[in-house]
Amino acid sequence: MNDPSHAKPRGLFPATFLIFLGLIFLLRSLHLLDWSDAWPLILVGVGTMIFISGLGRTDKGAVFPGTVLILVGVFFFLWSRLHFSDSMDMDELWPIFPLIVGIAFFILFLLNPKDWGTLVPGVILVLISVLFFLTNFGLLSTSKWAHIGRLWPLVLIIIGLGLLLGRKKP
Repeated sequence: MNDPSHAKPRGLFPATFLIFLGLIFLLRSLHLLDWSDAWPLILVGVGTMIFISGLGRTDKGAVFPGTVLILVGVFFFLWSRLHFSDSMDMDELWPIFPLIVGIAFFILFLLNPKDWGTLVPGVILVLISVLFFLTNFGLLSTSKWAHIGRLWPLVLIIIGLGLLLGRKKP
């Protein structure tokens, strides 16, 4: 009657989290990992667990925060390991955060291609991030923003097209 092959995996999230956390503390106590490296890995671990739990559901909404946590964790891990803080200021790199949110919207769209409502904000956030990165690194001068500023109605057109294409047919 109690067939173990049909047992539900109870406590998978807490168990996996404890194992992951234990590994981080073990690596830290063996001096193989510094705290500046550890906290971003905790974000990656928690984000991965949330992401995977979202994949197993009909509603894939948990994939969004999982993706954000993973990418923020990876960013700060690379920031600390590659010593970006020595050569780049966060004033130049802040567009990474709207880019991360835009990528999370793209992931949601890939999991449900019929939901154009997730693609539109993803495209807008990625474009905004790219424009600010180009400006921050001197590849796009601020005087060119005046020309780009005249094209803002394209955003309305893109949103309208997304709404039209995402409409359910009766």
